[in-house]
Amino acid sequence: MKPMPTWLKIGIPILILVVVLVAALVALVTEEVPDHAQPDVLEARFGEQLAFLRELAADLPFEGCRERSREEILDHIEMLEVWQERLKVWKEKVAAGEHLFKDPVILAAEILEFCDGAQSTFQVKPYEGPESTWSPAMLSRREEWPVATLWFAGTKRQVRYDSQVEAGNSDSLIIRLILDLETL
Repeated sequence: MKPMPTWLKIGIPILILVVVLVAALVALVTEEVPDHAQPDVLEARFGEQLAFLRELAADLPFEGCRERSREEILDHIEMLEVWQERLKVWKEKVAAGEHLFKDPVILAAEILEFCDGAQSTFQVKPYEGPESTWSPAMLSRREEWPVATLWFAGTKRQVRYDSQVEAGNSDSLIIRLILDLETL
């Protein structure tokens, strides 16, 4: 009996490994948000927190983005003190509602403003988890993301609830809750 060629001894395990890795990657990318993390369930469970975030988004101390003339810019520079006072009041409102976000399931709460391609983040509860997170949703444009998306942070799984609110002068204003899927 003739021995198996070396290229087959090496090639077959490599082929099996590649097939297993591709199957695992496909399973990971096609994984959907579980039933207990669907938007309607999250809205029912975290309704008070979402209402508070919407209220904060409506009260943002800035006027959003739009094309401004030189005179308007100079007027806005003079209004800096007014904006600082508005920001102080807004931060006091955030501090008054901190108790709403004490649930360990809530990893972060923030308001995102997208304006002329730039993003501003107003943190209500800062995110303290792993910074390197990814999601299959990243393969599509942000505007096409569903309300609840599954994210992976190392070995942990998270759900991001993003809901667009009245934007005013902004291109887009979004409230976001980042939730720990394992404890949800």
